[in-house]
Amino acid sequence: TMPHVLWGVACFSIPGPAPCCDVLRDFRESLSLSSTSPGPGGRSQPAAELYRLVPIPDGSVETIGGEERVLAHLPNSSFGLPEIEDILRQRDDYERLYYRVRESLVALLEAIDWTEEISGAHSKLRCNIQAPPLMKEGLSKQIIDALCQEIRSLKEQTSKQDAANISGLKEEFSRLQQIMDAEKASTAASSSGAGVRRSMDNLTATLEATSDYLHQQSPSNSGEKS
Repeated sequence: TMPHVLWGVACFSIPGPAPCCDVLRDFRESLSLSSTSPGPGGRSQPAAELYRLVPIPDGSVETIGGEERVLAHLPNSSFGLPEIEDILRQRDDYERLYYRVRESLVALLEAIDWTEEISGAHSKLRCNIQAPPLMKEGLSKQIIDALCQEIRSLKEQTSKQDAANISGLKEEFSRLQQIMDAEKASTAASSSGAGVRRSMDNLTATLEATSDYLHQQSPSNSGEKS
């Protein structure tokens, strides 16, 4: 056999002398408890026990034996029943929020369909989103907006990089064409060989075709065609 130590926290106070049955009734009504034992009128009544306490002086060597029950209470503690109920309420709120967020994320992952369409040398990333009613909540909308903003940012960065690359190639081509024109003029003046002139003409035609292709690939022309 072992003695049982209970921990007592502040609950409420009642005015004046009161019957024990009234104290138990008020205690049950102050708690959000439930019991499987039906009470009067079919209402559920939580099980509760009431004790008359006798203080034991601090430092007492009195023996606690058998199945005795003693209660320890911290009179200067600010932690009581209202604080316990507040903690339980916060726990319930966080659990509900967790399940809502989890359901929203699952629905978001199921709603987002990533497809990549490749046409020639171009690729386009498209995000098809058909949000169910659950996705109309604020948190889900923020997630969708953030993802779409990230997609737009990546597409803008890709377009700028492509434009810079095409611009650099066009500059290199322009310089090369100037060199080839000068070389062609010099060759025509110093040599009358038909084979050399044909070779230079073929090279010039190739450079002009490359220029036309680069012009077609520029972002401005792509936007006009689309």
